[in-house]
Amino acid sequence: MILLAASALAWDSIGATWPPESFPLTWYLQGTLPGISDAEAEAAAEAAFDTWAAESCAGLSFQNGGRLTDATLGEADGRAVLFLVSDTWGAESTLVSEPRVTTSGTEIVDADAAFNGVDYAWAVDGADGRTRMDVQSAFTHEIGHWLGLWHSTATDATLNPSLDGNPEARDLASDDVEGLCSLYTVAGSGAQGEACTDASDCEADLICLVDGTLSYCTSLCDTGGGCPEGYACFSAGDEAVCAVDASSGGGECGCSAASGAHGGVLVALGLIVRRRR
Repeated sequence: MILLAASALAWDSIGATWPPESFPLTWYLQGTLPGISDAEAEAAAEAAFDTWAAESCAGLSFQNGGRLTDATLGEADGRAVLFLVSDTWGAESTLVSEPRVTTSGTEIVDADAAFNGVDYAWAVDGADGRTRMDVQSAFTHEIGHWLGLWHSTATDATLNPSLDGNPEARDLASDDVEGLCSLYTVAGSGAQGEACTDASDCEADLICLVDGTLSYCTSLCDTGGGCPEGYACFSAGDEAVCAVDASSGGGECGCSAASGAHGGVLVALGLIVRRRR
């Protein structure tokens, strides 16, 4: 049995991302949470967005559009709004927060999120994630949904639903980062491990390998080895390729989510080799 890098992944996606022209993505606040001032809510939101923007692999940016009073949760009006709800909570009372993401095909076109100030108490400091929810971590969780990530099974992931509102989830776990960097990837140099969509994105002597949910530039090899550290030589039909070796912790890889396969590919053992035409 061959273990591919994708087998170690716990994150999931909604199958859509924001198009590049959407950034910097403007966000807004509306409403209040009991006991949380407007300034505290805004500071928590700024910190949450900064957490996602700090991951250079994705190259995302955000800007504060200020406060609103006329937005409607779930309405695709082109405004990404964090709704702080303190009067009537329309969803299940057990939910700490709720995302509303509107997609068109594989593109996200609008996103909102609501935060339950009716059934839960909130804090900006000293929250325990049970009797008092942490504002910043809940914002960070929902922003992950805005960006196209769904829930993760990794126990320490911000996108793990059991950590929504837990202060431990303010910082991204490695699984959150892997998911983000797979959905959004800054164009690389085409070197070993850089993200690609086909071989034209890679250096002349490299091919583009689709490895599960990842796609990256790599080299051919012979079954005797010859792969860089962190990679292993796997058979792919009549050839062999250097793929990330999950058993060794993986190589350095600016991988991206693989788009649909097209003509000129070779499929074997879950590996797809994309060639120059």
